[in-house]
Amino acid sequence: DVQVHHAELDFQGDVALEALKSELKRGTNGTDAQWQVNYYSKVKHGWTEPGTAVYNARAAVQSHKSAFEFFEMSLRLVDPATDPFPVSPFCQQQSPTSLRI
Repeated sequence: DVQVHHAELDFQGDVALEALKSELKRGTNGTDAQWQVNYYSKVKHGWTEPGTAVYNARAAVQSHKSAFEFFEMSLRLVDPATDPFPVSPFCQQQSPTSLRI
C-alpha cells in the first residue's frame, strides 16, 4: 500500500504527481495493493518540518494523522469492516462550545 502527500506549491508541480498516479495505477493493477493521494493546498515542499520557512502546522498535523490511520489499516491493526464509521477522538470532546470554527 502507498500513501502520497503532495503540496500544491511543490517545486515539481502537478505534472510529477500525475505521472506518479499513472505509475501507481499500472503497478497495482491486478493486485490487492491500494494507494491514495492527499493533496495539500497552499503549502510548499517540506511543509511538515517544524522551524522551517515553509512549515505549515495545520497541513503537517493533517498529513501525520492521515499517515498513521493509513498505516493502521494497511497493517491490519484496524479493521474498517467491523466499524465502518468509527468515532474520532475529536468527536468525543466533552464541550462542543470549546470548538473554534
